[in-house]
Amino acid sequence: MALFVGLDVSLRTISVCIVEAKGKVVWEGKVLCEGPALIAALAPYRKNCFLACKTEGRMKDDSRKQLEESLRLLKTDHVDLYQFHALTKMTDLDRVLGPGGAMETMEAAKKEGKIRYIGFSVHSAETAVAAMDRYNFDTILFPLNFVLYTQAGFGPQILKKAQEKKMGILALKGMAKTVWPENEKKDHPEPKCWYKPAAFPDEASMGLRWTLSHPITAAIPPDATRLVHGRSRELHSPSAAAGWRRRRRSAVGSVC
Repeated sequence: MALFVGLDVSLRTISVCIVEAKGKVVWEGKVLCEGPALIAALAPYRKNCFLACKTEGRMKDDSRKQLEESLRLLKTDHVDLYQFHALTKMTDLDRVLGPGGAMETMEAAKKEGKIRYIGFSVHSAETAVAAMDRYNFDTILFPLNFVLYTQAGFGPQILKKAQEKKMGILALKGMAKTVWPENEKKDHPEPKCWYKPAAFPDEASMGLRWTLSHPITAAIPPDATRLVHGRSRELHSPSAAAGWRRRRRSAVGSVC
């Protein structure tokens, strides 16, 4: 019997959802863990995991410090994908790619065998396109959902450019819907979510199907076991699973 496991991992807890291929939930719950326990659990499977990390460092020295700290905490000699987090402004991009910028660290670390691929996450179409024009990044991580794509025009230009560059395309916020109304900003049922998600399960299911209908490498799951359960059912329905396998037989996880 094939089982699929959805994990929402932090250094303190792991939310787990185990689902059969047809969508039936076998078990779901939250497990307390300490950082060392999580790292120890990862160790035997490290060679079979695709490990992704991010850095907020923009300059050579601070990004190197964060990279070395990640390697130390994760007890590994390399990460598979290292991403510049939130290149939102053009000034961020200029600092990363400029003299003494963080890209110098990433290129050196790649030669040292400490990282395999270099990527970035972004919430600005202008900065995203400029970054792809100015450097041959391996991956891009950005919000791809129906609302932003159709109503704000955010996404088509990024998706097109990334395809032209033959990059790995990682989609965020496939279940996002809109901003929280003023009367719900401080009191709503999703305390970790700064945007209002699509209603579960029907709107969320349609939103996820829409995101997965595009030529992406992976859709990063939301920070909620309830939604991971729904995502597991969608990903592993016969039609969705077939399309997923055709696109890429790999898993992308963000640990730090």
